[in-house]
Amino acid sequence: MHTCIQVRDAPYSADVSNRGYCKELRRLDELAESTPLDETWPADPGGSVSFFAVNSNFFADRFSVSAPDRPVGLGQRVQIPIRLSGDKVRSIVFRQWIYNNGGDIAIPALAHDDYGGSLSDGALTPVAGGETGNFVNIVPLALGNLEVGIAVYFQDGGFAERFFRMKAVPSSQGLESFRGYEPGLLQVPEEPERRRSTPLMAEVTYKGIVGVIRLYNLQGVKFSIRPPPGSSMVEVDDKGMVRALHAGEAVVEADFDGVKWEYRIHIGDRNPPQ
Repeated sequence: MHTCIQVRDAPYSADVSNRGYCKELRRLDELAESTPLDETWPADPGGSVSFFAVNSNFFADRFSVSAPDRPVGLGQRVQIPIRLSGDKVRSIVFRQWIYNNGGDIAIPALAHDDYGGSLSDGALTPVAGGETGNFVNIVPLALGNLEVGIAVYFQDGGFAERFFRMKAVPSSQGLESFRGYEPGLLQVPEEPERRRSTPLMAEVTYKGIVGVIRLYNLQGVKFSIRPPPGSSMVEVDDKGMVRALHAGEAVVEADFDGVKWEYRIHIGDRNPPQ
């Protein structure tokens, strides 16, 4: 039996992040299956991220957040209630990210508000109001489960951070455009068990957001395949991962909260007739 002790050694890093040796460390996709939406953590449960600044701060339990207890809309401003105590606050920073295929950390997008403030990471300004007296605004920039970290630096050197997840779903509120990227030519593998999935990707724009939000995961988007023979050519799962079944062409229609886009899929035969 062993116990993992997480020791931060640099900003945005931790020296305990090998999940093969430390079973307590779990990525967001694993947590989503076993924890409620509104659960929060004092450290990144995956062991990879910290906002801790070396040699300039000490941990202080003066900060908490209330995470959303239900899915939130992509590109929509979400109020996150926060509680602060102790000495005066020097600054509040945040970051949101996803895990690409369960792998490395990836910031979903580089988008800004009308005033030039980053919506992916950076400084946060508390707003007075709400049940806790203060809240901050977070705009989710990826579909499915994304992780958010918020850190508070106090004037006396105290430091606190909290992590939570949000489940973002497609939203047409304020949507200006929804456009898909056509995938390249898919190939039918020689052996069915070697079929690989190719992600369908898209980009969206919203009022009040400067820049494009690129979506590498289309979880929550509804898909249909046509014409009727098309379903024998490809298959697509609920995250927009498409697999080639037989050579030919098919159209995959994506429904993003009522706004639609057609992906034209071309499937080549690895061994075409001579």
